[in-house]
Amino acid sequence: WKLFEEGMKLYDRGDFSKSLENLNEALSIYETTGEKRGIGIICKQIGILYENMAQYKRAFAYYKKALEIFEEIQDKIMIGKLYNNIGVIYEDIREDTEALYYYEKALKLAKETNNEFGERIAIGNIGDIFLSRKAYFEALENYQKIGDLPRLATTYSKLKKFQEAFKCAEESLKIELEIG
Repeated sequence: WKLFEEGMKLYDRGDFSKSLENLNEALSIYETTGEKRGIGIICKQIGILYENMAQYKRAFAYYKKALEIFEEIQDKIMIGKLYNNIGVIYEDIREDTEALYYYEKALKLAKETNNEFGERIAIGNIGDIFLSRKAYFEALENYQKIGDLPRLATTYSKLKKFQEAFKCAEESLKIELEIG
């Protein structure tokens, strides 16, 4: 697991190539031990790394491998996370219909598992799809569900409701300053 942790530190520092080396080495070790959850987690992280490098085919391949593992061990929370990750790739390559499909699957699983954080992520992602489609009222509805002030400010400004946009932006800044 040390290799994985070191790979994550390198990833956080933006050293993707060295991170990838460590993660692949960790993956090899986990594959020899057959520890499925560890393999799934590492594959998911390698997928994220490739996604951040805009190597979407490779990211898909690792997400698919991780998804198969988490389906096999019936880890619905990780399956939901992967649906969100897959949705993000589809959104990145401008395939909004596919992205929405995966975000909705992620939302359904998050609700089934009482994963509030997963629900918020999926709802926000669904709102982003509506925003990109210029379906501002649908985007607004999603962002209101999760109280996402920055996204609400953006959407209100798209609707030319500048007073509401300003209020959301101001409240968001106030919270940010309080948190630090």
